[in-house]
Parts: sequence; C-alpha cells; structure tokens
Amino acid sequence: MSNKLLLFCGSLLFFMSSANAGAGRSSQLSLGVDALLEARVALYYRGERVTDKSIDFPLPVNAANGFFEELSDYFYVVGNIENAKVKFADEFILDDEEAPGRNISMVGAFVFNEIRYDVTSDLTVPVLRDFRQGTSTNGFKVHMKSQHLAHNYPSGRYVNVFTLILTPAM
Repeated sequence: MSNKLLLFCGSLLFFMSSANAGAGRSSQLSLGVDALLEARVALYYRGERVTDKSIDFPLPVNAANGFFEELSDYFYVVGNIENAKVKFADEFILDDEEAPGRNISMVGAFVFNEIRYDVTSDLTVPVLRDFRQGTSTNGFKVHMKSQHLAHNYPSGRYVNVFTLILTPAM
C-alpha cells in the first residue's frame, strides 16, 4: 500500500509541476485604456445656435441720447465644460461703404450680471448643458455705442463684421 501511495504522490507531483510549467510559458498583455472627451462649446442667441454663423445687429440712433447704440439680447454658451471665455477679436470700428477712410469708432462692452466688461479682454462665463437653462445670471449681452453723437458723422452706410471668439476655460 505504501508503494501505491508513493506512486499516487509522485503522479500528483508530476501533474502539478506540469501545470506550473505550462503557466510559466503563458504570455501577459497590459492594456492601457485612455478616454479623451474634447471640450465642446456652442453659442446661442435668441434660442438659436449661432456658432460659425453671423447675425444682423442693426445699430440705430438712440432717441434719448443721440448716439448710435444697441444692447443685444442674452447670449448663452452651451457645452460639456464648466466655463468658457469670450472676447471680440476686432476693434469696434464701422467703415463707410462708399467713402474709404470715413468711419465711426465704437465703444463696446460685455454686460454680465449687470457689470460691464471690455470686449477685447477675456470674459469668463458659465457653460450650460442646455440653452433652455439660460437666465439673466448665466448669459451675457453685448453693448455697442458710437464714441460721438450720431449727428457728428457724415451721412452714409457704415458697416463691419466683428468676430466673437469663444474658447473653453479649462
């Protein structure tokens, strides 16, 4: 009986060492996982997405003070981050279409939470998940006003296109 026990233990040892030898020849793979979600922001005005579009912004003479002046409705930034920066890339100058060199210099401001900010400096604003979340506390307006009274400028049609830059604030 002891020979049978010895044979059984020897067979068991052989089997276990064979299994371990097979395990020693196995390969391993390290799988590095990386997920990147890019920041996305879009600009909404009057309930419509206006990113990469242009909007008309007539500049009437304000009857109360005599300046060319207008205050926009609220703009809202929508995306997948917490904050974004907005600023205008251009000086606010309107050029006479028919008389080169004649222009109207403008003063511009962002209005955010009833405070005015320079339009050529970054203004950090909250980013909404949906434009329908927009309120007076998370949107901003654009205010444009001529430097001088309207009657100081020669008659003509003064125009320009201004670029609003919207960037994620990380």
